Amino acid sequence: MGTDAGDGVMSLDDRGDIDLDWDPAGSMEMFLEMEQGFQELSEAAGGHDLRSLLWQWPFRRLLTAHPLGGCVMSDRADDDVVNDRGEVWGPPRPVRGRRRDHPPARSRVNPSMTITALSERVAQWMVHGRELGDRRPAARPAPAAALQLAPDAAGVG
Repeated sequence: MGTDAGDGVMSLDDRGDIDLDWDPAGSMEMFLEMEQGFQELSEAAGGHDLRSLLWQWPFRRLLTAHPLGGCVMSDRADDDVVNDRGEVWGPPRPVRGRRRDHPPARSRVNPSMTITALSERVAQWMVHGRELGDRRPAARPAPAAALQLAPDAAGVG
């Protein structure tokens, strides 16, 4: 996530659809810095950076991510898509994306701080996960039965 030049104009066309007039050339330095950061993070995590084919020459097309909360995190694979470390449930090796769109619920306010906090947490696990170990709380033991009958009280013995 970065701050572009902010020099675009949004308007409504004849059908009432949004028309965006924006030249990304004014924001190219930001894009290059972001690419460098992704590459460095990927290498530090022992992986490699995969860029969208649409961002490669000759296309050079920008993509807009889905709304925040579209890839919800959970502590169980049955409930949602990723865990608290940004790892997709299922594959043998963790699969992570660049953008962390996985808060526990949709946000109704500007989500920049939430995205930043989740991104920093996931990056910390990507780089230092082996040293940090698994710090999840141990599973709770099953609750004791509320009523236990002695063998002779149950008609046995």
